[in-house]
Amino acid sequence: MDGKNMAMQRVVFLVGAPRSGTTWLQLLLSSSPAVATANETHLFNAYLGGLFSCWENFQSRGRDIGLHHLFGKKEYFEKIRGFSDEVLNKILSRKPEATLVLEKTPAHVRCWKDILTVYPGAYFLHLVRDPRAVVASLRAAGRGWGKSWASPGVMENAHLWLRDVGKAVEIQEHTDHYLQVRYEDLMSAPAERLSALFSWMGLDHSVDDCQEMVEINTLDQLKKGAVKKPWDTRREPEGFFGGRGVEGWRKDLSGSEIKAIEHVTAPLAEKLGYFSGNKSLPGWREVVFSVFLRFDRWWKWYTNRLLTRL
Repeated sequence: MDGKNMAMQRVVFLVGAPRSGTTWLQLLLSSSPAVATANETHLFNAYLGGLFSCWENFQSRGRDIGLHHLFGKKEYFEKIRGFSDEVLNKILSRKPEATLVLEKTPAHVRCWKDILTVYPGAYFLHLVRDPRAVVASLRAAGRGWGKSWASPGVMENAHLWLRDVGKAVEIQEHTDHYLQVRYEDLMSAPAERLSALFSWMGLDHSVDDCQEMVEINTLDQLKKGAVKKPWDTRREPEGFFGGRGVEGWRKDLSGSEIKAIEHVTAPLAEKLGYFSGNKSLPGWREVVFSVFLRFDRWWKWYTNRLLTRL
């Protein structure tokens, strides 16, 4: 690995709610010779998740069972850091000239505390997108290629956006290395925004350089796999690269569905500048709608539990 070690490199975690455009941003950033990346690793939320939860679990029992009576906390987390370094070094080794590792797994937004435990100096780049667009895209995935993880409904996806974006917003209170970018702003001036992102990451790429990167990462190019990428984008399922644009959700959602999404995601979405004014439903409609939301969530929980038992 040419003597490289993650202890000497910068690592940036690109996070956000799923279907927020994180893959597109990842591919844009990977156009830089200095950025090494790979397809989603699920390193912290899946592979290492059990190691973190087990440590807390067994330590809280007050007995000498588990690993905490064999390892000190510092030593235990150094073991986790060692494995994580191996994974990130593997990514780094694929691009010898790179000085930075970009890891993009949207689900990592739910375990940012674990990431900071292992990498206190980690950078977090949060891409946030209009909840109405995210829900429309999630629903489309849930009806097709992403049915194993996305919901075909509206309400569950609205709550998913609220949970994941809410988690991401929390990060900025615990590290100075956090940057939030709106998908819509990136779309409106991609070259300028991309150049600013590189600067934040400690890299120098002019607006003209970034314009070239944008032009080789168009939707058609990604679908065709015409340009060399960190992984074969042609193997992604049909519909993975949405291409509905900033306002596509207006054609995909009915008026009542839009109101439902706004009701669930406000006021967080309002704070992020996506819609202004009180989007709550007036009077008795709000009461009825709130009851419906609770019933909807309870019914999904109940049916999932019943299916699990069966």
